Amino acid sequence: MDRYSGFVRQAEGRIAPAERAEADRIAARHRLAPAAAVVRVFPRGVDASLLGGLYGLLGEGYAGAAAIRGRYRLDGGRLVVTDITADGRPLARAVALSPVRGGRCR
Repeated sequence: MDRYSGFVRQAEGRIAPAERAEADRIAARHRLAPAAAVVRVFPRGVDASLLGGLYGLLGEGYAGAAAIRGRYRLDGGRLVVTDITADGRPLARAVALSPVRGGRCR
């Protein structure tokens, strides 16, 4: 239970072909509807980095935010969350996620 975060993200927009194929295989295996939402689960360390970065941007307002949205993108091997909004209010900065155990984002 400590390996993965309890937070999940619903994928929206363009999904990589390999991820779409994997989602389709999982849906078929578990007899899910073809239109079932794709969600992503991250290691706990990635979420710790993300939550710390969001707290740094929002301060005390972090705990009261009902919805935080953003876009993940690779930037020179680093995973960065950009276009962040909190309850519809855009934030001016991005959050760079630290690699887990010295690994490199792919």
